Amino acid sequence: MRTPLLKKLKDAGASKWFAGHTHVNCGGWSGENFEVVVSAACGVVVDPALQDVGAQSPNLPNGRLGPDVSGLRLVCVDKGVIGHRWFTHDSVPESVDPAADAQAWAAAGDVVSKL
Repeated sequence: MRTPLLKKLKDAGASKWFAGHTHVNCGGWSGENFEVVVSAACGVVVDPALQDVGAQSPNLPNGRLGPDVSGLRLVCVDKGVIGHRWFTHDSVPESVDPAADAQAWAAAGDVVSKL
């Protein structure tokens, strides 16, 4: 199901697919020109190696089960350039410059892992 959808998105000129709520940051590339970016949930980051996560107490220490820290992803778009960056809740900037940040974040890349 995913492969036909990726083809349709690419054929329509899309270059990125943003998704979320997997409790981990991950992503990768479909071919060389289509990036898939998956952002962790804002509340709890789960270590995928843990078993029976659903049975864990709802009172999680520090709001996390895994080694990553909760946060959010900001996306800036400017003149055909799409840049994105993950921030912990404590490091979210007070403001962004869409033009400059789109360029800088796109150049730096922020894909956590390859699919």
